Amino acid sequence: NYMCAECHSTDVHKNFDVEQNAYHTTFSEIDVSCEACHGPGSLHVEMAEGHALFWDRRHGHGLAKFDARDNDREIEVCARCHARRRVLQDGYEPGKPLLDYYAPRLIDDGTLYFADGQIRDEVYVYGSFLQSRMYREGVRCTDCHDPHTARLKREGNRLCAQCHVPAKYDTPSHHHHRPESRGARCVECHMPERTYMVVDPRRDHSLRIPRPDLTVSLGTPNACDRCHDQQGAAWAAERVAEWYPKTADRRRPHFAHAIAAGREGRPEAIEPLMAVARRKDVGPLVRASAVALLGRYAEAEAREAVQRFLSERNTLVRASAVAAFEGRNLSDRRTHLPPLLDDPRYWVRTEAARLLAPVDPRTLNPQTRQRLDVVLEQYLAGQLATADHPAAHLNRAVIFESRGRVREAIAEYEIALRIDPTFAPARHNLAMLLDNLGRPQQAEAQLRELLKHHPDDAQGVYSLALVVAEDSDRLNEAAQLLGRAAELLPDRARVHYNHGLALQQLGRWRQAEAALRRAAELEPDNADFLYALAVHYLERGRVDAADEWLARMKKAAPDDPRVAQLNRWIEQQRRQPQRPALEPKESGPQPPAAAGPPLPDAG
Repeated sequence: NYMCAECHSTDVHKNFDVEQNAYHTTFSEIDVSCEACHGPGSLHVEMAEGHALFWDRRHGHGLAKFDARDNDREIEVCARCHARRRVLQDGYEPGKPLLDYYAPRLIDDGTLYFADGQIRDEVYVYGSFLQSRMYREGVRCTDCHDPHTARLKREGNRLCAQCHVPAKYDTPSHHHHRPESRGARCVECHMPERTYMVVDPRRDHSLRIPRPDLTVSLGTPNACDRCHDQQGAAWAAERVAEWYPKTADRRRPHFAHAIAAGREGRPEAIEPLMAVARRKDVGPLVRASAVALLGRYAEAEAREAVQRFLSERNTLVRASAVAAFEGRNLSDRRTHLPPLLDDPRYWVRTEAARLLAPVDPRTLNPQTRQRLDVVLEQYLAGQLATADHPAAHLNRAVIFESRGRVREAIAEYEIALRIDPTFAPARHNLAMLLDNLGRPQQAEAQLRELLKHHPDDAQGVYSLALVVAEDSDRLNEAAQLLGRAAELLPDRARVHYNHGLALQQLGRWRQAEAALRRAAELEPDNADFLYALAVHYLERGRVDAADEWLARMKKAAPDDPRVAQLNRWIEQQRRQPQRPALEPKESGPQPPAAAGPPLPDAG
């Protein structure tokens, strides 16, 4: 019921009851029957049993039509099940646009695909086929596969010979292997297998040219190593270069280098990713992945590139451009996303609505507000297609919370946790919502329940520390939790900052100094951190050190009003009789109240 039946049966309706946490599933056929691919067949049966002449000229066969000129429509019927994707809404029927109902996974991370697009985890063909030249040239699933028997239309190299002339390609002058050997088979070089669940071999449908040179530079697999693993990738790369010196594929930059660099967040990846996103000689899945990776960069050129792809014709690329606004501020979303609320594809317009939901409605014009309300309701309804998944209720709760519908948000978080009590995102969000509502005890209970199941959940530990710190009598406990959070989030500057402030209030100066300095190392231009260090040294009577951090703050944030405040305090302390510097202590009473900042909320 949870995820398999939809593709292994026909006309499945889970009818999941959230109150009873139970399924009431119905289906037309236990296995994959005609209607799974051809759609509802009642009209077809009626016409076949009727006596009207030439009925097929008016209605066809009473089934979904797959025009030979509309390659995507047939491929999308297959892709409904032969794709790694998430469900967007219920109600798909063959012939309807796939991207109104399903969102295929991209190659922007390393879990499903290698950087060059080769299959890694089980992705069920569609995503790899979208990368192929065959797809761009109009090849369809039924050109190779008989849809009714699930068999190949021809055996061996004869299948490829439907399009590729054997005299040119099925010969040692092309494949450089003995005839009839494994290396002479087209699929061994161009569609290597990976085996899943121990017994299920799947061929990579990106139909790519072997690139052992990418194995050398990026560590991606290559077909040659399957037989020549003893010789190694460098040897194979030399052979390929020797055999095919004029191959255009090897002369062009491969998109794999841009994808690999983008996954690692390297600054030099921006320009190559922009180039990949514009290329017409790679599939839409690759272009969409490049846009998704560009969305992770804050640099202006990357942001502007993403904005340009909002008007891209291809739905995959356009949807990725919208999703790339996830990390943008609300002003950017309000400026660029409203036109996408009228997009013809459900995926694009509901993604735009999801990202616009937190925007203050008063800053939108009346037409946009009205349209946003309509599309958000479409999104909320669509999530119920996977009502048995806790993530669907998390998504609904986030929208309700952003729109001020607090009771509905709490109810959805609770449904998610009833389905899966260990689902950390819902537990955490519920805790933060309760804390914001002035119910810290309930928030703490939720966070402790979260940590019972996930003791090393870094965000959970950090949030619990901040909730505990709201009680001034529990500052020591908060400091311990913040120390644990700093261990779990060593690169999160705000965690070290809060840890340092808590230690400072406890009089544990040496540890406080180290934590505050670590925060400033991670974000050298953060005015809050520079200010905190200047105050820290003032409280210890180390005026010269305070002056040093003030100078850094003047450079990083010259217009910050706290600069003048620090100047006054430093001058006041210089005019006072010199007192010995406060020695660091690891314990002891809290020092006298100073002008330092209070412990802030989570950053």
